[in-house]
Amino acid sequence: MAYCIITGGLVIFSAFLLSIAFIMPQLCAELVLICFIPLFIAVIKNKGNLSFVYGLLWGIVFFSIFFLCLLKLFLSQITIFLSFFAYFILVFYGALLSAGWFFFSSSLVNIGRFSNTIMILFLWLIGSSFYFFIIDMFFFVPFGSFAGNVFCHPLVPLAIRPFWLWPLGFIAKPLFTFILLLFPTALSVGFTTKHVQWFRGAFCFILLFLLGGFFLNSQRGERAPTILANIGYIAPCTETLCCRDTMDFILEKLITLYQLHPDLKLIVMPESMCKFALNNYSQRMSSWHENLKSDDLFIILGAHRKEQEKNSIFNSLYLLQKGRIIKTYDKINLVPFTEFIPSFWTFLGNSFLLLKNKDVFNKGTSIRKNIIIDKVGTFIPYICSELFFNTTLLRTHNLIKNNKDIINNYTKDIPNYSSNLYLLCIANDSWFCTYGKKLMELVVQLKAIEWNHSIIYINHTQGIILTNNGNHYTLLSN
Repeated sequence: MAYCIITGGLVIFSAFLLSIAFIMPQLCAELVLICFIPLFIAVIKNKGNLSFVYGLLWGIVFFSIFFLCLLKLFLSQITIFLSFFAYFILVFYGALLSAGWFFFSSSLVNIGRFSNTIMILFLWLIGSSFYFFIIDMFFFVPFGSFAGNVFCHPLVPLAIRPFWLWPLGFIAKPLFTFILLLFPTALSVGFTTKHVQWFRGAFCFILLFLLGGFFLNSQRGERAPTILANIGYIAPCTETLCCRDTMDFILEKLITLYQLHPDLKLIVMPESMCKFALNNYSQRMSSWHENLKSDDLFIILGAHRKEQEKNSIFNSLYLLQKGRIIKTYDKINLVPFTEFIPSFWTFLGNSFLLLKNKDVFNKGTSIRKNIIIDKVGTFIPYICSELFFNTTLLRTHNLIKNNKDIINNYTKDIPNYSSNLYLLCIANDSWFCTYGKKLMELVVQLKAIEWNHSIIYINHTQGIILTNNGNHYTLLSN
């Protein structure tokens, strides 16, 4: 009994350390590097056999803490009963996946009948890497979205100090995760065998890791993006306003920002800046231009778009110039239970839709349209979850490469035309607590490094450029 209690304590401590790394990344991001030591010690003590129950225990501890940000969101949008029901469903589902991780890793050991500590830990490394791959790619499949929970991958907290992530520019995330887990593995063997060489190996591993990161960052060098002088940001009003008051609020902020920075070529605003169909307010948009009196200024913002003839409503990104709608992009990848009810969950009805006004958005049918702005650059638009749940690394690399080739060919004979290419993500993070908002930013930073390309991230509190080198640049604002 005492042995089971010790094993359970080590499993709980491991899950708790990892969850703290997510909640307080500014202070505790490096806990990701050591949080698996208690777990791997338990693996060694049990000769690789940790039961399904221990996996449930690990998952319950980790996911119950991790999903606290979603519990706050649920409580603000739906009834208390449904809020805790959804929270417990997510926690239990995550715990089942964790139990599968333990069962799979223990089965690998049992099938091979291995007793060697190194081989046992190697198999657990394979099982752990596979577990985080499943979480990262497929977590939300049962909930109607072919996407993973990118927010709870162990690399996310480390994105707050990007020098840890430099190998992502050369190797895939699953392989990098496996390599990173070698550090706690070596320390676990050292603590259990008391052999000094394992501690030396772990020290050399982490030292080479740090030196590589600092060397590469110093070699790359980076100047502030030139676009910073030409792009501004406006945050939404923190109070709930009616449609006309929202339009007047935006006009006031536009005038103030443009007076402060008259050289601006583009002003961006986040998703749901207007929580109504902006295309129904053409006269109000015209008044923006009449007051600003600038033909060269472009505006990008998120708002709803309504098609009267089809009675369809979309979550859209608008490009405006001279008070007119130049282009719109409708969100293609919608979030289940937030923007639509999956077909096999329709028995729940709209009472489970996490929107107070219970609007169900239609899926966009157009392809992702590039936004080209003279003397500023070209932008590949994403609306919130489209960026976060985009795990198609190869497809994204090809998208960026193909667009660069097209832009270079198209602009080579046009004077003063900017060939800069950016990924632009407008997001609504107002739903979440500070912890959730920070996780969203860290995921964007992780993707900028993984995709080796700068991302302009526009949320409800700030507009920033996150570069592939891990640097942050704040956009001009009021």
